[in-house]
Amino acid sequence: MNVIQCFDVLMMVIDDANNQFGISENREKVSQFKLVCRNVDNFVDEVGGESIEVEVDEITKDIIISVFCNDLVVEDDRRCFELVASMSKKTCFKKSYDDNLLRIEFVFDGVWDD
Repeated sequence: MNVIQCFDVLMMVIDDANNQFGISENREKVSQFKLVCRNVDNFVDEVGGESIEVEVDEITKDIIISVFCNDLVVEDDRRCFELVASMSKKTCFKKSYDDNLLRIEFVFDGVWDD
């Protein structure tokens, strides 16, 4: 079974955003996301995540990576959580009402130059 990785989803979202914004990403900034996405994938595995979602804030152009899971005990899943959270500029916990899952949002600076 092929599992879609965070970086694959990120690249699809970046391509869509490039078309929407009419600009190209900074390749150096994109390459920095390889480590971020590897840590997100590890975090998803450790917490038994159901899925991930990647989106771009249309105003700030921040990249938002969301992990959906049934529950989270940070004490047990601390190492991977801290790795991802330390790389992000903001971390939010939200209840996803569509599917009754916990949504953990990690917000990162975008990959586009100002």
